[in-house]
Amino acid sequence: MRYLALLLLFPFYLSAQQSDYLVLRGQISVANTGEPLSHAHIGIPQRGIGTTSGYDGQFLLKIPNYYRGSDLVISYLGFQTYRTPIAGINGNIKVRLQPAAAVLQEIVVMDEQRVEDLIRKAVRRIPDNYPDYPTSLTGFYRESKTNGDQDYIYLAEGVLNLYKKSYKNDKEGQVGLVQGRQVTLVPEEELRSSTGFSSGHLAADRFDFVKNREDFLEEKNFEAYKYWISSITTHNDRPVYVISFDREGDNKQARMKGQLYLDTLSYAIVRASFEILPDAQRQFNDYPLYTGNWKGNRYFVNYREVDGRWHLSEALREGTWRDGGIYTNELIVTEVMPGRGKVIPYLERLDRDDRFLDRTGTYDEDFWTSYNTAPINDKRLAETVRQLDNQNKATEVFDTTFLNTLRRQQDSIARVESQSSPVADSLNISYLPGSPPVLAGISKWDFHFSYGLGAHHLPVESAQYQLGYFNQPEGTTILEVNEPIEEREIEPIYQWGIDITYRDRYLVRWSLARDLWNSIYRENAIGGGLQFNLTKKHRPFYVRPMVQFSRLLYARKVGEADNDFGRFDADGKKFKANKVNMYTGDRTYSWKLSLEMALELNPSRELFFRVGYLMPYSQSERVFLRERGRVFPKRAELKVDGAQVRTSRNESEDFGPIMGSMPTFSATIGILIK
Repeated sequence: MRYLALLLLFPFYLSAQQSDYLVLRGQISVANTGEPLSHAHIGIPQRGIGTTSGYDGQFLLKIPNYYRGSDLVISYLGFQTYRTPIAGINGNIKVRLQPAAAVLQEIVVMDEQRVEDLIRKAVRRIPDNYPDYPTSLTGFYRESKTNGDQDYIYLAEGVLNLYKKSYKNDKEGQVGLVQGRQVTLVPEEELRSSTGFSSGHLAADRFDFVKNREDFLEEKNFEAYKYWISSITTHNDRPVYVISFDREGDNKQARMKGQLYLDTLSYAIVRASFEILPDAQRQFNDYPLYTGNWKGNRYFVNYREVDGRWHLSEALREGTWRDGGIYTNELIVTEVMPGRGKVIPYLERLDRDDRFLDRTGTYDEDFWTSYNTAPINDKRLAETVRQLDNQNKATEVFDTTFLNTLRRQQDSIARVESQSSPVADSLNISYLPGSPPVLAGISKWDFHFSYGLGAHHLPVESAQYQLGYFNQPEGTTILEVNEPIEEREIEPIYQWGIDITYRDRYLVRWSLARDLWNSIYRENAIGGGLQFNLTKKHRPFYVRPMVQFSRLLYARKVGEADNDFGRFDADGKKFKANKVNMYTGDRTYSWKLSLEMALELNPSRELFFRVGYLMPYSQSERVFLRERGRVFPKRAELKVDGAQVRTSRNESEDFGPIMGSMPTFSATIGILIK
């Protein structure tokens, strides 16, 4: 098991690698022991720029040249903060952090009520301590997976553009991939069978417990938890309460245990480490946290003050899968952009259902240009990556499908150079700084499900109807009603369907529609058409013309007939109920022309509006029977033959279809799920 809760810093080497940024390298250790410090924060807090140190205390920080006059700040919880002018750094240096002096104020013994009051005050001050407006950030994300023997299966990492919404609500923000890379350590078959995790790249929102108001912060759950001050430490040379929390007795409402770090002056929550309790881990669908088939999940989250507001700084999660393998997600915010954040262009966003592993190319040490990244904080993993890098140093091969997707969807690629290889087709690819590629998997075939509500214009005139069902050959009356039906123009319906698309252009659809109340409306339709995206560089807007073959059963209720006859057969079914509803209607076969317009809400949802034009070519009159007062009522569809089944309208037996023979229109609005 790797413990991912440490922070570290390291010595630096300052060089002007490019004209627009400086590179600082170094190592950070404990002053009195020389032990390397991992996860120490190194950066320019006022500018929101930073990174962390690796397992060996080393780090690399890239700073724009125009910040040369700023101070470099190195901090670690419980240690004195180190500051030095960037302009004064010359050559390779080592930083030894001094443990913070004992906090002058004694640890005040507080009863649980007073500790809970501290948390209440911290929650009330969230709108003041954290951004109450959207923010834009740059972050570095890494995820890895081991098998049950703790051997690494893969490593994937990338530079992300982050858009976080206000801390006044828990709404999820947006994520865009700037650059990404991966290294796989097992054969492709084993990789696909052992990985299926998605949305880890949303760590900036998923693991932000302050924004999400996790249950240990909610006052309604205080009775389920016990809270106590376990110590006082320092953070950026300021005193911090360390508040521990755990389940109170066997109260299952409490789902976590851990520690909160609370600034004693501003009451800002600056850090937390917590884990899901074993019985709570079995709860499914507990998004944004991971639960279900996981044996355990631990989280470490840090915040950093920039311009008077506390922003997410680090988020780290370590999950133990049911096979004993470890799945790790790590996010480090490397820059906080000043001012109000800007939304990420739609086509550049990563969706919740995306697998980050599918969005990255091969591992290349020089891939990151001027972006700040995070060192690997597991020694074995770092050595494995280094060994593979030595073996494949001259190779810069990305997955061909990945590159074709980039070429097709994004014009921000600076250049693509083809290379010939005796082993396989490979490509070198370069990116323009600040022009993130759009990444989306492309499949020839796709399946969609849609559902919606709508209306069908079926004008039915008011008339007196007489329906009869007779026993043959005697001609004895079994059921009979003689009632009027009211005029109606519109029939409310609900609809669902399944689409199969090929190459994102050709479409086959099977759809069903049913009535909402007091009628019989059953439509089955199947057909095909085309799909066109009218806005390829923005949020997709689709137009889908289609032709379908439609079979519609439509009937209106005439009345409720008394069954004085007893048991009887109809449509091969035995009816026993004392009362039976009788309907008059038609079976209609039509050609259905439809036009659908759909706006993509996110990569897995569309909002559609669909209109249909039905042109009947065959109609036959029907009488429908439905039992009343039965748990499993029998239903029958009977063709009007003038002998056993008879109908009349306004005392005339010669009348056309109830819905007429003219074309009709329908309209539906709904959601399509990809």
